[in-house]
Amino acid sequence: CLYFMLSASCAGIVLWTERFPVYSWRFFHSNLKLIHYRNGSFYILRRVVFPVLKPTLFAVTVLLFLTGLGATSAPLVLGGQNFQTITPMILTFVQSVTSRDMASLLAMILGAFTWVLLSMMRKVEKGGNYISISKVKSQIVKQKINNKLANILVHGVAYLLFGIYALPVILIVIFSFTDSYSITTSTLSWDRFTLANYARLFTHFSDFKPYGVSIFYSSVSSILVVILALVVSRILHKYKNLFATVLEYAMLIPWLLPSTLIALGLIVTYDSPKLIMLNQVLTGSVWILLIAYVIVQIPFTLRMLRAAFFTIDRSLEDAAQSLGAGAFHTFRRVLLPIVLPSTLAVLAMNFNGHLADYDLTVFLFHPILQPLGIVIKNSTSEQATGDVQALVLVYSVILMVISSLTLYLVYGRKSKE
Repeated sequence: CLYFMLSASCAGIVLWTERFPVYSWRFFHSNLKLIHYRNGSFYILRRVVFPVLKPTLFAVTVLLFLTGLGATSAPLVLGGQNFQTITPMILTFVQSVTSRDMASLLAMILGAFTWVLLSMMRKVEKGGNYISISKVKSQIVKQKINNKLANILVHGVAYLLFGIYALPVILIVIFSFTDSYSITTSTLSWDRFTLANYARLFTHFSDFKPYGVSIFYSSVSSILVVILALVVSRILHKYKNLFATVLEYAMLIPWLLPSTLIALGLIVTYDSPKLIMLNQVLTGSVWILLIAYVIVQIPFTLRMLRAAFFTIDRSLEDAAQSLGAGAFHTFRRVLLPIVLPSTLAVLAMNFNGHLADYDLTVFLFHPILQPLGIVIKNSTSEQATGDVQALVLVYSVILMVISSLTLYLVYGRKSKE
């Protein structure tokens, strides 16, 4: 827990300086001589920009902490044998029927941490009038740092971070065009560059199968959850009664629970025939993972689409109804085109978010239909051959291409126009 709190502390430093402005900024003014406390750019940044971004920064800090707290793949791949976190322990216990009670207990502890942190975020949100982001009328533009020393320091840190982030991606792309020997020995040679890895991916069905499985799960779940969120957002936008309030909080319940607890709940609940599922056992089937994807995507999708609906002028709906348009026709021809850009953006984010998911998938995937995240994780084991590692690099490159193309189709053309 302390390890993942440290991972989110960088964003929290910004909030700390906002909470204690006098001491923190006087320290910089008296020791570094880089800012003008009253009239400089840093003063404007602290007094104008940070207050506008404060809700977003706080939300990102909490969500980063929750992501690290419930992470599964990163501790398993990078942690080593002596590094233990709660989610891999839950995964170990849930694989045996006799130890599922211990897995349930750990999942409940993880859920309690999640509930406390989300309650803190909700308390902060009550102090502002916003739903998911803070908006101002003018766009944020790049500002020149006049102080030369501060300019050098900021750019140096920025380029250093860019190198840290970009180097793994560049190496993945380069080594994906090499043979298994170069990948195993981590050496580069011009005579070992080849396109055989990419040819193998698109010519062998067994190698392309994980992509097909992941694309199916991600696309179908994203479409289903967007349709559901559109209907619920429309109800919340139109009605202000007890039913709408209860419906809203019910749809946000998955946000109070970590994905591990949701997966374990599905396993324990549907390992026997249930009337609600037509007396079918879902545990171990191909459908339980699709249901889990839909469940975990509901809160974020509903939150974003609900915000989009509240930007619609009610006079448009009234005008359509006065012209004789029905409720469905008004929604399809008037409201949906307005919220369509936000809908497509959320659809793309949901699709990319679960295309290579591992943390939730590892609990519920079908052994015959292994998604991409499971295949990539298995290739990191010591028993994996060089050919398998080469294919995983190709998987990663194609995955980056698909994600970039999806985001471009949603955001790129609009920003270019």
